[in-house]
Amino acid sequence: MHIVIACEAASITASMRDALRLGRELAGRGHRISYVMGDSVAFAEYGSAIRSDTALAAPLLREPPELILKRRPPSGFDDTMAIAGFANSLQLQALAKSWTVQLELLRPDAIVGFSSPLLWLVGPCFAPTFAAGSGDLLPPAIGAGFPRLSASAPPLAADHAMIDNANLVLHTLGAQPIETLAGVLERCQMLLYGLPWLDPHLQLRRQPSLGMLSEPPVLAPVAAKKRLAAVLDVFCPNIEALLLGLAGVDEIELEIFVAGATAGMTRFLRQHSHVRVTSDFFDLASRLGEMAGLVHHGDPDLAEIAMALGLAQLALPFLPHQQNATANFEWMGSMAKVSPSDEIAKNADMLKWFAGNMSLVVHAQHHARQMKATGLTCALPDMVERIERAASPPMLRRDASVAASSL
Repeated sequence: MHIVIACEAASITASMRDALRLGRELAGRGHRISYVMGDSVAFAEYGSAIRSDTALAAPLLREPPELILKRRPPSGFDDTMAIAGFANSLQLQALAKSWTVQLELLRPDAIVGFSSPLLWLVGPCFAPTFAAGSGDLLPPAIGAGFPRLSASAPPLAADHAMIDNANLVLHTLGAQPIETLAGVLERCQMLLYGLPWLDPHLQLRRQPSLGMLSEPPVLAPVAAKKRLAAVLDVFCPNIEALLLGLAGVDEIELEIFVAGATAGMTRFLRQHSHVRVTSDFFDLASRLGEMAGLVHHGDPDLAEIAMALGLAQLALPFLPHQQNATANFEWMGSMAKVSPSDEIAKNADMLKWFAGNMSLVVHAQHHARQMKATGLTCALPDMVERIERAASPPMLRRDASVAASSL
């Protein structure tokens, strides 16, 4: 079976990593996988050890200009859709046409989209489409729309305008119109995963989580040696000062993966004998049980793995979904949060404090034991089974190709 796995959101690297985890599982069962990613460079870095027949770039809007009056961050999934192109009819039609051309060329039997509202709109016209994501990135429908994270923040675009724009695309594709903005997600089958108690919308859910997206790791023993792992992103503000601070603590061994690292950053880090730079994210992730702690940006996938292992965590969040995940972990006492914009000396002092903080370790080990007692399983087998059951009828693809040619 040929399966398209996509992630439109170029900035949400957690979704890209999750897409690769699912792709590896499906490829291991003999399926042909085509990846369509919003950030093809980051995909090449994270997926350097992943074999794929096809790797394409997802159609995206260009980056907004750097203006004094900046657009505020999204405060709900409707804002995310507006930023993705739903707020502008011409932009949405252009992006939808790019998707239809790619899907007609790929002719998939099933489609899985992570953080991909455009694909969730267009994909069902070509093959059974799944909307996959953790609780913070895959919100439930509330009435005609989605829950707002801040009641005081007005929407970036009117729902009725985005519905009209979406229906214009669906009409061209010969599909039934949607009546609410939530209708975009209702056209897809849901694959919700992740730790339920980290879901900001848990009380509004009708569908339970399928579990963790990786095999729940075994509780790791407390490491006697000060050895830390770090997974960072070059787009983090003040990343240079952050790396200078981390590398400046000679008494702590550090193994680090920096997505998008420049040649200069890599060369600087390798000049330090106590720092090991790795280019294989999944190899580092598989060895986190050997570490005394994890430094990262608060992404849910890394936080979940560290929690299951009983590792202390130091978070440097800079994106909204990272802030939300970090807030859920802080109260547990197993994660400390710092601002990426801190000075170099402060970053170095914080790393020393973190490496020697046994309170974080005790809380982390406690929550890991509680997590193990819940019996939470790996979501991948269930997800794979659902996708395999959803083979696309050939007639559906032929009808969609005729509609796509007129878009």
